[in-house]
Amino acid sequence: MACHVWEIHRYNISIITWRIIQTWHAMSLHFGIQSRPTFVDGIIRVF
Repeated sequence: MACHVWEIHRYNISIITWRIIQTWHAMSLHFGIQSRPTFVDGIIRVF
């Protein structure tokens, strides 16, 4: 059961993280920012 709950939790985290990345990507395109924070690159490596 704990494993099942963890899978759901991880799934929700991945969706939230993906939306954050998409939002940041749209903002950086909007403001003409090419560089990404290192923490975003770290999160991408995790997923």
